[in-house]
Order: sequence, then C-alpha cells, then structure tokens
Amino acid sequence: MKKTLIIFLFITLLINLTACNSAKPSFFDDENFEMLIRKKLGKPTEEILEEDFLKITQLYLDNKNINSIKGIELFKNLEVLDLSNNNVADISFLRNLNKLDRLKLHGNNITDYSPLNNLNKLIILVIDKKNRAISEEIGGYQFSDSALEEAIKTSINIPHSQKLTFDDLKMVEKIDIQYSSIANLDGIQYLTNLKYLSLEYSDITELNHIGELKNLEYLDLGESKFTNIMPLQNLKNLTELRLYINNISDISAISTLKKLKLLVLSYTNVSDLKPLANLTALETLTLVGTEVTDINCLKDLRKLKYLDLDGTLITDFSGLSTLTSLKELSLNKTAVKDLSFLTSLTNLEALYLEDTNVEDIAILSQLPKLKRLSLTRKNISNLKVLKGLKNITELELNGDSNFNDFKYLLGLK
Repeated sequence: MKKTLIIFLFITLLINLTACNSAKPSFFDDENFEMLIRKKLGKPTEEILEEDFLKITQLYLDNKNINSIKGIELFKNLEVLDLSNNNVADISFLRNLNKLDRLKLHGNNITDYSPLNNLNKLIILVIDKKNRAISEEIGGYQFSDSALEEAIKTSINIPHSQKLTFDDLKMVEKIDIQYSSIANLDGIQYLTNLKYLSLEYSDITELNHIGELKNLEYLDLGESKFTNIMPLQNLKNLTELRLYINNISDISAISTLKKLKLLVLSYTNVSDLKPLANLTALETLTLVGTEVTDINCLKDLRKLKYLDLDGTLITDFSGLSTLTSLKELSLNKTAVKDLSFLTSLTNLEALYLEDTNVEDIAILSQLPKLKRLSLTRKNISNLKVLKGLKNITELELNGDSNFNDFKYLLGLK
C-alpha cells in the first residue's frame, strides 16, 4: 500500500512539473494589452513567438484602458506608437525601441520620461505638460513613400533637397497628381489642413490614416488598387468623392458622409445602395457600369440633380419618380422600357436613352424644360411627340434613321 502511494505521488509530481514546463510563456502583465496585441497578430489563443513581434511597425492603442505596457519592448521594429489616453505610468519598457520615430503618450499617468532619452530617431513626441498635450517636433519629417513626399514638396514649392518640417506640412491644402507611383499614404495624416486630394491612377492598396484628414473636402482616388474604404468614414467635411474603377463592393463607410454633394462609383463592384439612403445633400451620383439592381433606396435624395445609371442592371425605375430636382438623367444601355416614372420629373433638362428598350416616347411631351435628348431608334417609330418639345436644342438619334415621322424634327431649335 505504501509503495503504491509513493508511486502515485511521484507520478502526480511528474505531471505537474511537465505541465509547468510546457506552459506558454507570458510576455504581458496587462490582459487588455495582451488581447489587443493578439488581435493585431491574428493569434487570439495560439502561442505568440518572439519573431511575431518583429513583424509589427505601427501600433495605435489610444483609449484602450491599458495599465501596463510590459511586452512592448519585444517590438524591436516599432516605428509608430500611439498610447494616448490610457492609464500607463511606467514607460521604461520603451527605452530600447530605437526605431521609434513617432510617439504619443499624452493622457496617461507618466511622471518620468527619462526612458525616452536614448530614442534618437524620434521625430514627433506628444506628451503631457501641465495637464495639456504638447507636441514637440524633434526633426524634419520623412515620408515612407518618396513619391508622396515629392508631391507634397511640389505642392508648396519646397526644394526637393530640403527636409519637410511639421510647419511645412500644415501649409499643404491641395495635392493633385495623376498616374503617380504613390503606394503608401503613411504620414499623410499630418497634413492637417489638406482640403483637396486627388491621386488618380495610383498604386495605393490601403487608405490608412486618410480618415484623420478632418478638413478634407475633395477626394479623388479613381483607378487605384484598394478594396477597403472604411477609413473614409470619418471624413465628415467631404463634399466630393470619386472612387471609380476600384475593386470595392462595401460602401457602408460612405453612410456617415452627410455633406457629400457629388459621388462617383462608376465601374466598381457596388450593388447595394442602402448606405446612400440618408445622404440628402447629394446632388450628383454616377453609378455607370456597377452591379446595382435596386434604386428604391434613393427615393429621398430630393436634391439630386444629376444621375447616371448607364449600363446598370436595374429593371424597375419607378423609384426615380420622387427625384423631382433631377435636371439630367442618363439611362443608356439599361433595360428601361416604360417611361411613365418621368411624368413627375418636370425639371429634367437632359435625358439619355441610347440602346434601351423604349418604344413609346409620348411621355416626353410632359417634360417642358427638356433641352437635350438622346435616343436609339430600335423600336421607336413615331417621333410626332418631338414637335411639342419647344426647348430642345440638342437631339441625337442613333441607329436606323428610317423614321416615318422624320418631318416633325424640322420644327426643333
């Protein structure tokens, strides 16, 4: 019996020792901090290896209720760190992160900043002083993307050999470049007074930091390479947005942009327009070549003046009848056939109906302001209604010109 008990105790001890030796190492003191790092690494439960930390160059951890940053010292390649508005007191773990060039620490409980003394690459440091955040510019700013940096220098007439300061960046209000090799927008968030940004035909794959440009009013990112536009949701002052020829389908981020007056989504994969339902300031909407099938959610956009639905998959156009401010409507290459929805659109000045299934155009006589009209003959045989359109100045008739009532065109302006 005694021998059995001794054996049992030995086995139990061995199991416990084995369990202790096989336990996963913990790099952190703060569970919340660990959870955020695991999310960043994509390892919610798996073992974290030290080499995983080397993959991260930027961490944005503001307002995350962090008490301890033990473990941050393993991020040897960290360049950007935002720890603002947490409960951190001890920053000694930062002392050897020699690649840091941007660091935000305001809104914490820090009293000793000496661990930062050896961080020689710091360009910008935001800390607390007498209960308010101060930003200290330590040197000139260098953008990760040299093409973006050159574009900024050009916009404010800074010599290419000269370093950009943060005061320089505040001067930038407009950047307009086409066919550039810009691929990385890191640092663009420091252009705090930027109002106009056009980077058509670029190599941009991510829109990181662009959502921090609170003063931006005009944005053109046509024909680029990004797929996610969620960073745009904070651009509350945006009035014009062009995202044509991009591989995007989810436009939910746009739903918050209540000041938008112009939106171009042509040749994208967009099919769901519900995020646009409350953009009541919208005046121009272009959806050429999209996968849209339902436009009923646009019915409350009463300020809409210009609408282009060329090449879409829509079959029911009745939802347009409430858009009484429309001045220009383009339905080329669509399945439209019944034009009865036009009766309420008495402000319409231009109507484009090329390559459609329209047969009866009698309804056009109820559009007294119509000036420009484009039709494809196809099944239309009677143009008598055109005689009553006294304001028509431009008429385009494509296809077979064998119209029985061609004589009615002679009375047009």
